[in-house]
Amino acid sequence: MKIKIYVSISGGCYREAKNVPTGHEIEVIDWDNLLSEDDSVEEWNQFDAEAKQFIKNNYPKEHELIRQRIQARTRIKN
Repeated sequence: MKIKIYVSISGGCYREAKNVPTGHEIEVIDWDNLLSEDDSVEEWNQFDAEAKQFIKNNYPKEHELIRQRIQARTRIKN
């Protein structure tokens, strides 16, 4: 199992990570997409359970906004 390094970005571009140690992987949290009205569901669904739990534990306010947006989008589709 690889160890994740979380990179949080907002309002910018993530280009690359150099010298990532063997056995590690980069997980990008793009707040512009996660908190957007249009892309939040798709962006959230790209994360695995570990990343979702990391966001919930470390960014509780943002997690609640994401949850609300996903819930609202689900209601609109149904």
